Amino acid sequence: MRQIFHITNGDYLTNDLKKIPIVGEIIVCREALVSGDLKSESLEEFWKVRAKSISEDYNVSEESYYEKSVSEFEKILKIPEGSEVHLWFEDDLFCQVNLWFCITLLTNKK
Repeated sequence: MRQIFHITNGDYLTNDLKKIPIVGEIIVCREALVSGDLKSESLEEFWKVRAKSISEDYNVSEESYYEKSVSEFEKILKIPEGSEVHLWFEDDLFCQVNLWFCITLLTNKK
């Protein structure tokens, strides 16, 4: 049986999904990719750039960014081939940018 994953755009939707009987693991996209510094040459550098930007813009620690955001993206990278993935994003620009990033992380999966 193939595994099922639900990638949500934030904790608010995640909390709503947890109230209903949903099969599969929920992965939370906790980002605001419509603002802040994004330029990097690698994914590891991207995490550092985002951690610094989020820390400065939202007054949270860089460690918190790694714990709450990067850890969720790493779950996306570890989704096994052949899994079923559901993407829970709205059609506004904020959600779409985060969706595009999540899709980019999934591009090497079948």
